[in-house]
Amino acid sequence: MLNVKKIPARNYEQLMEEQRGRIPVYCREWTNYNPSDPGITILENLTGVHLLLQTQIDEMPDAVKEKLLELLGYAPQKECCARLLLEPETDGEALLIPAGQPFALQDIVYETETQQKIPAGRITGIFAEDEEGMHDYSFLLQRELIFQAYAFGRQPKAGACLYFVMDVPLMPGEEAVLHISVAGQEKRNPFPEADWPIFGQVRWECYTKAGFVSVAMQDATRGFVQDGTLRWTQPCRPARYEKGKLSGYVWRAVLQESWYDMPPLLRHVTGFLFSAVQRETMAAVYSFRGASCVTPGCLLSEDGGVCVFCREPGERGYRRYTEWAGQPEPGRYYHRERETDGRDAFRFDGQLFGYGPDMEADAVKIVVYTKEMVKRYDLGRIYGYDGQEIRLPMGHVSAERFCVIAEREACGGRIYDFLEPGRSGCGVFSYVLHGEEGRLTVSDPGDYIGARLYAGSFAVTMGEAGNVRAGNVFTAVGMEGILFRNPVPGTGGRLRESTKQLRKRFASDLDKPWAAALPADYETLAAMTPGLCIGKVHAWTADERSEVWVAVMPALPEKFPQLSAVYRNVLEQRLENRRLLSVRVRVCAPLYIPVSVSGVVYVKPHYEKCREKIEETAAGELDYRNGPQRFGAPLLFHRLFRSLEVLECVDSIADLAIIPESGEGAVLDGRDIRPVPNGLLFPGSIKFEILQSPGEPS
Repeated sequence: MLNVKKIPARNYEQLMEEQRGRIPVYCREWTNYNPSDPGITILENLTGVHLLLQTQIDEMPDAVKEKLLELLGYAPQKECCARLLLEPETDGEALLIPAGQPFALQDIVYETETQQKIPAGRITGIFAEDEEGMHDYSFLLQRELIFQAYAFGRQPKAGACLYFVMDVPLMPGEEAVLHISVAGQEKRNPFPEADWPIFGQVRWECYTKAGFVSVAMQDATRGFVQDGTLRWTQPCRPARYEKGKLSGYVWRAVLQESWYDMPPLLRHVTGFLFSAVQRETMAAVYSFRGASCVTPGCLLSEDGGVCVFCREPGERGYRRYTEWAGQPEPGRYYHRERETDGRDAFRFDGQLFGYGPDMEADAVKIVVYTKEMVKRYDLGRIYGYDGQEIRLPMGHVSAERFCVIAEREACGGRIYDFLEPGRSGCGVFSYVLHGEEGRLTVSDPGDYIGARLYAGSFAVTMGEAGNVRAGNVFTAVGMEGILFRNPVPGTGGRLRESTKQLRKRFASDLDKPWAAALPADYETLAAMTPGLCIGKVHAWTADERSEVWVAVMPALPEKFPQLSAVYRNVLEQRLENRRLLSVRVRVCAPLYIPVSVSGVVYVKPHYEKCREKIEETAAGELDYRNGPQRFGAPLLFHRLFRSLEVLECVDSIADLAIIPESGEGAVLDGRDIRPVPNGLLFPGSIKFEILQSPGEPS
């Protein structure tokens, strides 16, 4: 019942009346609707049970519905921050972007997760080399142009190369990111499964004094089959390459093997880029291995707050340290100094102050608060009763980096623990974060009854609103004079899935075939095959041999698309893993059957281009490749006749005839044509004699 849509407010009598009205739709032989009929009695019982169960489901709290769906393997999707790529508008200068750097687009804020360096220089040229020679595709770098270019030629063959040229060399160890936008892939199914299918084997190289050497490339385009990034780290020092117009520091893609269903077509190339996530950090926790000096990778706000915690030798929790202000007595202190790059360094001196951090991992934690969060980081006290709710300073809290700090009284002063949601165990403080609502619920206080909670890591996100369109201009706080653009849209942003959305997803998944039993299941599974361009699918059974045949026409730009070896292998593997054990599956290619049509058409006077309209209409009825007609659908004579007869310019039709031109694949059934199950008709010879209607003035 969880997958049934909520019934509108209706009583039993109204529901029964509706069910009686549906009887003729499903069974014309059922004519007795009186209460004495056993079928009506069964229908009354089922309607009553359905109404009672649905009423119980509707009255259930959302938490109970989620638990029931969880038993079926469906849990609400957590909120997720949108991600995008940004491109700085500079003159090819190197740029160092610190971790946590905010970028603003009106009220939407994006941040970098790690420190990122944009290499000096820029991409100055793109060239392709194939059997026809060298081609200059540098226009792909201009976002205003809409021209397209084939990456490896119109017929990709092994040995074709695609060159990317820079004016300044990348230094060894530098990372670079490009985004490639491709065209002509609108009908391709997405690629959810890694490395499946593969349409081309590409080797990446960069030019050095020793010649071209291999480069480890993270190619999200799958050999320029889909939009994606190229990400690599320069392995060694490059050398300048000269070949005709091609001049500069180059790396290239060399096509080793080609099984492309359609040649890769490039639309734009953008770079160099860096990634950012849509969230606004209000409080951040930075962890370090114990040392005499630690330096966070971000620039700390002048008007915010900083708390420093250290785990001392022999202890499990953390102690809070304060900034040394010249106190003569020993204590838990640190020095804070400003480095030349603008970052802050925190120094500890155990010999001078008597206390210092352990030398193990995560022994030092530095918590940074924004100005707004300084006033609201105190979340309250844990009282220990079941289901205690603690309000957070704001809603839409991201769970990706969330934790609280618990303050307890212990021997030698207060001790602090950093606690993430979802923890469990004896004595462990366990809680559930409701980020969208801005609260957390205590599941088990553990040993923390009476402890005080403070915000640790805390960031807010806007969910789907972060999936902004491409081409926006961002400003970076503290980086005046530099603008940033996103060449591609933001993706992946969402808020936590509601119970209503979860039920809808559950109901939708029930309608999807995960295994094949009926021919329609085979058709759906074949049409949804990842990575393929599928145009038409038809499945039918051969009962005497327990076989299921599946005919597939790829959605390719060819006039008569055929099944390649890659398509056939991928389809057979996908259907083989989902078939019934007693059934054999065979994948076959379409059989294209030409059909000729002829006749005499009398047209009305004063109409122009009558022949073009008549022939176009007839061709549309015959063209099974591009039209809505299914595999093996009969071509009905009366339908073709009617489609011509209703044209405004047509007065009457005589001697209309349709004949299959091929000796196989289709037969005449009276005046109709019936193709084989994998047959697709297409227009052959179309010969109409166009005459003016009798009795009309010439």
